[in-house]
Amino acid sequence: MPTGIFLIRDGELTEMAQQEPEKEKVLQDLLASHPSLLAGGDMNPEAPRRFAHIAQEVGLESQESGSTRWSVDHLFVDQDAVPTIVEVKRSSNTQIRREVIGQLIEYAANGVKYWPIDRVRAQYEASCAADGVDSGERLREALGSLDDVDEFWQAAKQNLETGRVRMVFVGDVVPPELQRVVEFLNEQMAKAEVLAVELRYYRADNLTTLVPRVVGQTAKAQQLKGQTQRATVQDFLDHLRSQHGDVAVVVASRIIEWARVEKLNPSIEAATEGPTLWAGLHAGGASYWPIRLRHDGKLFISFLSLKKRAPFSDEGLRSQLLDKLNSVPGVSLPASLTGRPAIPISVLESAQALDELLAVLSWLMRTIREHVATMPVAIEGGDQR
Repeated sequence: MPTGIFLIRDGELTEMAQQEPEKEKVLQDLLASHPSLLAGGDMNPEAPRRFAHIAQEVGLESQESGSTRWSVDHLFVDQDAVPTIVEVKRSSNTQIRREVIGQLIEYAANGVKYWPIDRVRAQYEASCAADGVDSGERLREALGSLDDVDEFWQAAKQNLETGRVRMVFVGDVVPPELQRVVEFLNEQMAKAEVLAVELRYYRADNLTTLVPRVVGQTAKAQQLKGQTQRATVQDFLDHLRSQHGDVAVVVASRIIEWARVEKLNPSIEAATEGPTLWAGLHAGGASYWPIRLRHDGKLFISFLSLKKRAPFSDEGLRSQLLDKLNSVPGVSLPASLTGRPAIPISVLESAQALDELLAVLSWLMRTIREHVATMPVAIEGGDQR
């Protein structure tokens, strides 16, 4: 019999025994409302996966413009716009052994070919509209470092078309034979990822506890995925050096060091065309990601992102930011308070220009922090990376 877990309550020890959920729908609904049960931190400890739930019971055709043949239990997407197909089974379901893997691969193979991302996006936006929430804001709340919604969905389309997808089996028990199949497949696939999440279900009296565990990430698989799907600060600098030379690397290194001093947690986003550095702030339960240094040697300041959240939702404050940026030697941004203007990194090769720009960006972050400090109640949610 499986070992239980123990809860200390009012000085007394309560043993909670592992059980099978009454219905698969119990796990289905929990995953839809709590994507963190997919244990994204275990999937990638260096850059924990955050998931947005796109839809449940997603219809999938076996041929273009054909009738729906399958129904995928869940479709999620992570902060790198990687579509994540999830199939759920209870331990008593006989398909939990090997059939579920065949299902997942069949879903992914046909999804890559016949799943128009525009339709997926429309389904997500319709669901958000039905809940009375803005789809872009819900994505940002779930994923954090999301600047442009259209670019995000375009990246999802590219990931789907190139086979960069994740297939996840979720069950209250992952049998040994299923674990071996998952590990084997994950070691063989460079772009796609195959994982299982064992979501153990414990009960005692009126208490329920869930304990997730990721299965399938052998050392070999992690090394393979690291070569194809992750990027580090050094990867970013190496790419920048190859395209723009050593001086650009010196400028980028200063920006990265500034971001660390400001406690902005620089984040590297991998992409086919090259990595991108994000510098953002999590404060008051909300996420701010206005600064992006791209692989093509351009530093973007997202007024569009700033507009959507106080204090820079105030047009006068954004105008003040624009004036400060345009006072930096060599910087000349267009008079738009809702766009994403770019500063060529070559402009910042001047020590004076770089110092003045970083001073403006420090003012930007300080203004956000000062606003958050005056808020009477912290907002729930946001990016915790």
